Amino acid sequence: EPFYRTLLDLKRKNNALWNGAAGGAPVIVPVEDDSKVLVYVREKEGNKVLVLLNLSPESEDVVLNAKDLEGSYSNIFANSTTAIAAGTSIKLNAWDYVVLVL
Repeated sequence: EPFYRTLLDLKRKNNALWNGAAGGAPVIVPVEDDSKVLVYVREKEGNKVLVLLNLSPESEDVVLNAKDLEGSYSNIFANSTTAIAAGTSIKLNAWDYVVLVL
């Protein structure tokens, strides 16, 4: 229940996640060709949500090279801050996910 409550609260408060034209369109962030990590971002009016999903049973390191992702994000599930700069590497355990909000 806390997992879904956190996601629904984020969706309600962050207009990047609102439905249709009211929200930001999802944009796939390119990662290494052999990576099994899906990374996408949604942005609207200065609100940005960056999602990393490890779609494999093995741990994966993903390198974020997009300059437009730079910033100090809040990790909504870890209650911590993650600084993203060009070349930042994030390790995801098997089937792991990270939801970051700027």
